[in-house]
Amino acid sequence: MKVVVSEEITRGAEALLSDHEVFKAQFGTEEFFNRIKDADALVVRTYTNVNKKLLDKALRLKYVVRCGVGLENIDVVACESRGVKVVNAPGSNADSVAEHIVMMMLASMRNLVNSHNHVKGMGWERQKFVGKELKGKTVGLVGFGAIGRAVAGRLRGFGVDVLAYDVFMDEQKAKELSAKPVELNELLRSSDMISIHVPLLDSTRHMVNEEFIRMMKDGAVIVNTSRGAIVDEDALISRLRDGKLSFAALDVFENEPPVGSKLFELDNVLLTPHVAGVTVESFERMCSEPISTMLGDAGED
Repeated sequence: MKVVVSEEITRGAEALLSDHEVFKAQFGTEEFFNRIKDADALVVRTYTNVNKKLLDKALRLKYVVRCGVGLENIDVVACESRGVKVVNAPGSNADSVAEHIVMMMLASMRNLVNSHNHVKGMGWERQKFVGKELKGKTVGLVGFGAIGRAVAGRLRGFGVDVLAYDVFMDEQKAKELSAKPVELNELLRSSDMISIHVPLLDSTRHMVNEEFIRMMKDGAVIVNTSRGAIVDEDALISRLRDGKLSFAALDVFENEPPVGSKLFELDNVLLTPHVAGVTVESFERMCSEPISTMLGDAGED
């Protein structure tokens, strides 16, 4: 096969393609559009926009491989209408995201970042940074797919009560992971900490809004590693300022990077640059798994 790779992939993924004709060409360049004309497969990550315009130029294309979990940058319907198979790596970063979430939960409860900065600034006001234990708290998981379940599994050793809400709840999985399925309203009223694990859809855009936060417990913590637009940042900032929420830990933002965000003015936030799902191990899985799937499918043809 002739394969065009528009963004960086791992060495392991490159090795899988070693028996094929591979061209590295950055998306948007003249070379990219020249190479894509007679390519059999296109391997992308985040910044290559696979739309109708691109597909009109890729007349021989049979596969679009997304080295990642989501398909936001790929027009799946347009691909299917042209007989182009789309392959991605669902669940490949669940372990990495789950570990990041638990880290954020613990850092939030212990005010880790502010404590760290205080000591680096030659401070030693220990009473100022007395935190809380995660043990004995109630954690609500909004969304109980691969990542939500991975978080629930990791929380089992912390002595917390886990509540879970999902439109398509797998009650058997919840039982296995000691998570209690509940309706969203009950989860909001009962949880000391809430972690968001839902996809960005029209129905979930600004799901975490003023009404959502108003139903939460006073002093609760919110963690979001899913998609930035699920949270109404203006509402979040307002309730962090007035103390309704005690802390927010965010890996994703409405605008990325969040240049000039009012979040930067707050001390009760922990912010990371959309890296929850990106580890050495998960990146290898995200690249190698869908390429292996494509090659297996091509072999069957």
